[in-house]
Amino acid sequence: MKLQTACFLVAGLILGDLAPLSAQTSYPPLRRNELSVLDMRIDHVTDSDIYQGTQKYTASLNTFIEFAYVQQQWETGTEYLPVTWDVGMHARRLEIDVPTGAPLANTLQSVAARIGAFAQFTRRTSMSFQLDPGMYSDIHDLSGDDFSAPFGMRLMFDPDEHDLTWVFGLHINPRHQFAVIPEIGLRARIFYDWVLHLYLPNPRLEYEVTDDWTFNVGAEWIGGAYNLSNSFGDEFGRPDLNNTTLTYRDIRVMAGTKWWFDEDSYLSLNAGWSVKRKYVYDDVEDLTLSGRGAFFIQAALHSEF
Repeated sequence: MKLQTACFLVAGLILGDLAPLSAQTSYPPLRRNELSVLDMRIDHVTDSDIYQGTQKYTASLNTFIEFAYVQQQWETGTEYLPVTWDVGMHARRLEIDVPTGAPLANTLQSVAARIGAFAQFTRRTSMSFQLDPGMYSDIHDLSGDDFSAPFGMRLMFDPDEHDLTWVFGLHINPRHQFAVIPEIGLRARIFYDWVLHLYLPNPRLEYEVTDDWTFNVGAEWIGGAYNLSNSFGDEFGRPDLNNTTLTYRDIRVMAGTKWWFDEDSYLSLNAGWSVKRKYVYDDVEDLTLSGRGAFFIQAALHSEF
């Protein structure tokens, strides 16, 4: 019954408008990374019209690029409470084919350090932390206003030797409209080769076909909160858009596959439908642009070495 309730909750988030709360937050890993971790991703959302209320702009497309690298640095704590620290970097770039006249930036980008920690309380209970301090902006006239430091923490409890892991999280972003976002989720091996990942930002159901191939269906929430330049709104006759925050939100449903070319490394290919894209000016009342549904395709590399 609990699993069924959780599934209905995720479906409700996809259909409703609660999922965008997850934009630009920090998601610590659910397990300790023994090695250095490299993540690279690119995805492309095809043309769809943009609306500001009833006003329609011509079709727009988005290209999303992401890179992250973390390396285990040192261990602290005690024999009974070891803490492992990771340090690295994280970068994202969103290229927008802006329709003529639409009050949107054509580039939104973040470059941040990544500082993580993993604490093992007991054999079945652990906690992870992640801080991403850096610049989140449209990369024009960079200043201290572009600085932000999203933070996340997760408590993981394994009551049944990793066949079921409960996740309790808290994600904080001082720049975002919703600064504090709670999280309750789980990871469960339903059958021998079926695994349910029911936590943000990528809830999914995976089928382990072989040791090398995995198929999945699910959803994804991506986005970010970015500070715009001091003169951004001038070209639209909207000085109220200068030095303000633009939040990008994208909710997707998707299916795809992973090829595990090594024990801890894989290439993935996913495709699906961008259900709801929004560009929200958090500091400007009633200014939101919405993109219609569109097809997207995504390729990614995850490697631990």
